[in-house]
Amino acid sequence: KHQIGKNVVKNPSLAQSLAAALKMVRKGKVSNDLSLLQGLKSNVIKILEENNLTEKFAEVQQRMEAAQRQKQRKRDAAKREKEREIKEAANRKRQEEVRAAARLQKAKDKRRREKRDRKIKEARKRAAADRERQRMASLSFRDVDSVMETISMDLWRGFPRDQKYRIAVSNLKPDWLKLNASAFRRANNALERALSRTGRLTGNRLIARSVLANVITALDTEGLGRSPDKIRNKLLEGSLADVMVIADYYQVKGGVDMSLQAVKVKDGEVLATTREFKLSYAE
Repeated sequence: KHQIGKNVVKNPSLAQSLAAALKMVRKGKVSNDLSLLQGLKSNVIKILEENNLTEKFAEVQQRMEAAQRQKQRKRDAAKREKEREIKEAANRKRQEEVRAAARLQKAKDKRRREKRDRKIKEARKRAAADRERQRMASLSFRDVDSVMETISMDLWRGFPRDQKYRIAVSNLKPDWLKLNASAFRRANNALERALSRTGRLTGNRLIARSVLANVITALDTEGLGRSPDKIRNKLLEGSLADVMVIADYYQVKGGVDMSLQAVKVKDGEVLATTREFKLSYAE
């Protein structure tokens, strides 16, 4: 094509021959007929030889082949680069999946350890609570009668000498008091015995324990609760007692601090109080 354009004016006959050759080449590009293609090739070669263009055509072919090889090398390089990028992307994805799996496993292991530690902690806590319950269930007070005798005498000192009262002793155990029911009942019975013995010296007397028990049962039946004020009001309604003795307890190391308060049933006036006395556990 280049030679056609170059010689169309300078050498019209050459340009015409080359144009015929070009037409044959184009015709061969769209044909699958081997004999036709061989004939076209012979004609083109003949035209090139007649016009001394064989060497020029060979040079052109070499340059075209070199250009095609360069183009192919670029395509191959681009393909290798694409394959490398795909491979690296796959490696990165695989590594990220491995790291994600490791993080997930680490989180699972952590949750498993925490769950195990919680179970161990809860088991230890339950075991400690069981030991504490067993210990509390086995506790009793040392010299309980002697302490109750002393605290009763301290209480009577606050009573008026010229008046005599019917005494009811509250036997309500605070929920927070860490003491088994048996030990509490024993301490309360010891208090009643001490008040009964020492009260006879002052002319005051205790009402039967069953009277207060009936009052508490009535309050429970009526759904009014077991507060000291409710018990006092119930005692007042039935004229069952004049004074109610209420014990205050404080949990301390090695035992319980206890004090007494005598409250008039009629108006709630505090008639007498005691100092705190310690009931020590018998280990």
